[in-house]
Amino acid sequence: MKKRIVFNVQLEQRDIFFYKMYHTFAAVLGRFRIGFSVIFLILTVGTYGRVHEYETLCLLAFALLNPVVTPLLFWSQSVKLAKGQREKRYVFTEDGFTISEGKTSAGRSWQSLERVIWSRKELLLYTSPYEALVLPRRMMGKQEEELLKLIRESGASGRLRILKCL
Repeated sequence: MKKRIVFNVQLEQRDIFFYKMYHTFAAVLGRFRIGFSVIFLILTVGTYGRVHEYETLCLLAFALLNPVVTPLLFWSQSVKLAKGQREKRYVFTEDGFTISEGKTSAGRSWQSLERVIWSRKELLLYTSPYEALVLPRRMMGKQEEELLKLIRESGASGRLRILKCL
């Protein structure tokens, strides 16, 4: 008899926000973005009083773009996206998983995934380098360990990354 784990998921604003932040800043390009912000902040402090005020303000604006403006933008996008979310049903088996929303259903095998991220807050199943299915861990309940074991035993185990810090 095949293992079968079922979750009903209603994504909230915080789930969408966390995914957007992780997807943007966890990659190498995201670290470069933060690095450039630090460089602009150092330039702002180092040139303060020696350049025109508008130049200082421009440097400060560039410094705050990634650590402040981007999260605010993502938060506002998350609010809008969360309003349109409907409940999804995830069914996980040894062969793969199925996602159902209303009358629409789609199935995937474990081998078809690009990457599987198991973070402190969410399970992200990347179907492409730029898209992921989001399953908040708070909705997994007691089946959390059982799902992790199923993923490890599946064909996706080589693409599984467990992130405890995020």
